[in-house]
Amino acid sequence: MRLLILGCGLAGSAMAWAAHRRGWSIALIDRVDLESSSHVAAGLVTPITGTRSAATWRWDSFYAAACHHYTRVERDTHSSFWHPQPALRLFHSEEERSRAQERWQRTDPADHSPWSPKIRLCHSEELAGLHAPHGGCWMEPAARLHTGSYLAKTRAYFQSRDEFFVADIDIDSQLAVPTNPSTEPLQLRLPSGPISVDAVVFCQGFEAKCNSWFSALPLHPARGDILTLAAENKEAVSGASSPFRSGSTLPELCRTHVVHSEVWMVPADRQNVLVGATYDRHHLHGRVDEDGPARTNREILLERVQRMLPAVNVQQWPVARHQAAVRPASYDRHPLIGRHPTVHNAYVLNGLGSKGTLMAPLLAEQLCDALLYDRPIDSMLEWSRRVLP
Repeated sequence: MRLLILGCGLAGSAMAWAAHRRGWSIALIDRVDLESSSHVAAGLVTPITGTRSAATWRWDSFYAAACHHYTRVERDTHSSFWHPQPALRLFHSEEERSRAQERWQRTDPADHSPWSPKIRLCHSEELAGLHAPHGGCWMEPAARLHTGSYLAKTRAYFQSRDEFFVADIDIDSQLAVPTNPSTEPLQLRLPSGPISVDAVVFCQGFEAKCNSWFSALPLHPARGDILTLAAENKEAVSGASSPFRSGSTLPELCRTHVVHSEVWMVPADRQNVLVGATYDRHHLHGRVDEDGPARTNREILLERVQRMLPAVNVQQWPVARHQAAVRPASYDRHPLIGRHPTVHNAYVLNGLGSKGTLMAPLLAEQLCDALLYDRPIDSMLEWSRRVLP
């Protein structure tokens, strides 16, 4: 089989690897937008979400597949970008703390799968420097994917096989539907010449809004802003100024682990931390300037950091970088995958929202099975299901 994959973010990369492992020939095409949601994403994988301490949907299956996938890609590309590590969660109320304990504090690990969520309550000394009047817990299993490295290594791997192409495709003019799409190949017209493929999978994220083939795709996107904060800067080291109040410093835990509160904080390196993310459904673009949503969202994030780290003087904390992108979410927060209603060799993998790192590997495997064996798509994933605003 020769498979055309349009988009090389988290979804497209997972599709490429799933097809490659089956021995298929692929044509992976992307315009390489380093400010897309996949590139901007912090790559966090967390088993418990929300103030109700609910398990991430179908966590065990998704996490097992993600671990297998990313560790295998690391071996294939001789790289390191997948880092399983417990994550810290700060409770916002006694009710939330009690609910989490009741649901997730395991006493007999033999009763659960090795991937099942579990927590360990924090000791007070572990939370030094953090605003945590209701305490916190360590969640596991959890992980972080360095998305930029993973995507770059994926591109390089398939480029070395002459299967990755940098291009901005006009679907309506360059992708030709055959007279009998159930038996004849699709034709992609490139400047270098046409490519015949047996099937196409659209993995375009928010850009799918311009895809006339899947114009009915029920996306409910949201802009997410992420800040890179310079926790250690030259001025602070020299003594000229410091973002920390007298006698305080950034807690060491924030330099080594992911911390979830009103915001999440992720160690980028020993000098910088990432802070995010906003959910802005009114400004669906990734522009970052001094006016408009960028300024408002930056202030929201910094106010939340101030509450989480009361010893930090946020007004003096340098913002080294501000990034924003639009997540391709759905109305019911479940992915959107499946086949085109009339062109039966055209498929879509989209709607992963903020769970792309976790969900993309298993969804890609399932979609490959649908292509190869004509297996039906899970009704909770099928993109044409009834999803209302």
